[in-house]
Amino acid sequence: MSEQAKPKIKPDLIRRIAQTLTNHQGSEALNRLAKQLVVGSARLKGFVDHQNDNMQEVYDTPWVRLGYFNVLTRFSFANAAGTYTWDFASGVTEGQKLDGFASTKGRISHWVGAGAKKEWEEHKITGVVLVGMYDVDVEFFYIERDEFLEMNADRIAFRRRDSEELQRWSKAWNDLVLQPTFSSLLG
Repeated sequence: MSEQAKPKIKPDLIRRIAQTLTNHQGSEALNRLAKQLVVGSARLKGFVDHQNDNMQEVYDTPWVRLGYFNVLTRFSFANAAGTYTWDFASGVTEGQKLDGFASTKGRISHWVGAGAKKEWEEHKITGVVLVGMYDVDVEFFYIERDEFLEMNADRIAFRRRDSEELQRWSKAWNDLVLQPTFSSLLG
């Protein structure tokens, strides 16, 4: 008997599903879908945070609550070469210098660049959960705050099979133990 090939899911289908579920378009819809996937993955780990029961409230914050800390999330499809690209900034500039939360490439981000660490600390954000989709596989990668900030990059890209970083971050997500809060214990 030959092994049956997995069916391929086209990114356009996932985009349409994300738009339907989140009532948004483009990367915003996919990043909101990433939040749903992270909440669902945390539930599979046995962790339920009732602060995440209302997805509209989750969508309205830039992070996902995981008990006593928060995480940023981003979504990416792997391209034909198997590379994921996650974006943490917005805007395009014509080489003008930006103040505040500007990345080295001149795009605006509250999560990268000057002043970003203060933003992370104020909102109790301890890391980033990157969500990647390749064919039908959904993968999760956890990067701790300080490691992410040291990259000082508003856009990161890694090949899924060749990257030691992705392998390490995948293990970090799988090994992450989420502490239940008092309210989550009460249901």
